[in-house]
Amino acid sequence: MKARTLRRSAASAQRFIPASGDLTEFVEALARSRGRPTVLLGVAFDAEAPSGVWIVTDKRDYIAYPNDASAARKAAIVCHEVAHMLLGHDPPPGTEGLLSLAASAAPTLDPAVAIRLLARHGYASEQEADAEGLGTRLAAELARRERLARAPRDRVYDRMR
Repeated sequence: MKARTLRRSAASAQRFIPASGDLTEFVEALARSRGRPTVLLGVAFDAEAPSGVWIVTDKRDYIAYPNDASAARKAAIVCHEVAHMLLGHDPPPGTEGLLSLAASAAPTLDPAVAIRLLARHGYASEQEADAEGLGTRLAAELARRERLARAPRDRVYDRMR
């Protein structure tokens, strides 16, 4: 992907990142802008499952991540999947195995309505590399803003900012 497109996507994402650095608030702001609810799902993945999955249905998106992931790892996984959305990547049609994963990720979700899935399987393709790059930038910015929000503040600090 051209560096300009990646920079443009990163710049547009900045407006959705809250001052608090909260991951859930970020995803909710992005979902509102896209006009599609996005649900974050902590799931018990087995060792052979991808580390994150973006599940697209008729009415909403789901981002599944390992329920035992640390906060930093969860942010990295979710931001990677969000990056696919921001970059305009279309999830490829799901395979039988990924539809099964969708059913285990969201037991109340009928697998028949899971239209497309995008699983993270490393960096084999240019799209995966681009999503990893943007996702890393997003996760780093969330962490930076969270640190700033937690830092002690006074009038001198506020004037220097």
